[in-house]
Amino acid sequence: MTGGTSSLADNNYESTLVNHLMLAQNTELGSVFVDKGNVVKAYGNGSLPTSEPVINFYDTEHEEDPLAAYYLVDGFGVTYDDSIMVNDIFVRNLTRGIDEEMNYTSVETVYGPFANKTSVATWGSRQTELTTNFATEDDVEEYAAVVLDEFDAPELRVDSIRWNATEHVDQVSGLELFDLVNIEYNSEAVTINKPFRVLAIEHDITPDAWLVTLDLLDVS
Repeated sequence: MTGGTSSLADNNYESTLVNHLMLAQNTELGSVFVDKGNVVKAYGNGSLPTSEPVINFYDTEHEEDPLAAYYLVDGFGVTYDDSIMVNDIFVRNLTRGIDEEMNYTSVETVYGPFANKTSVATWGSRQTELTTNFATEDDVEEYAAVVLDEFDAPELRVDSIRWNATEHVDQVSGLELFDLVNIEYNSEAVTINKPFRVLAIEHDITPDAWLVTLDLLDVS
């Protein structure tokens, strides 16, 4: 585990280790995943180790760039994505208390709604509930403001790419979840040149080709 800046509360959340990790991830706005060596890795917000792209995807050939990759199947799917947009949230915060028999018990407090009224008026209400483990109400309110600021509008992004990696075996074999890749794409309608995190990797290997589908998260 690496990083972490939030003050978390004690809790009596009786569940699996995975659920506890996910609770910490939600609270910290961090990342938890299992790498290709089956090791569970947890990173606090802003502490993911990859700070530079490991692959640069282009819509044209760039032989001078050793990190270049451009054998894309079906090109770039550039859209205005609202799938992770949220502008109206409740925060379900879990802490620990003591019952009448002096035993620890789970205390659940729901805060909200917190809303960005301008975003709601523009795009309609996109409501969700987030489960956290903060120590104070001030921490919850600050967290809600950060989430709304980050996700209150749809973004022009590339959701995923499908890549023929047959000629780039070294690149694809070293690729990990949450690695940083850069995408440069130019058309009459739009220009994109920014980094993305790899959220999922799917391999389709045949005798003729090694095809890789990457699900991406815009981090710019």
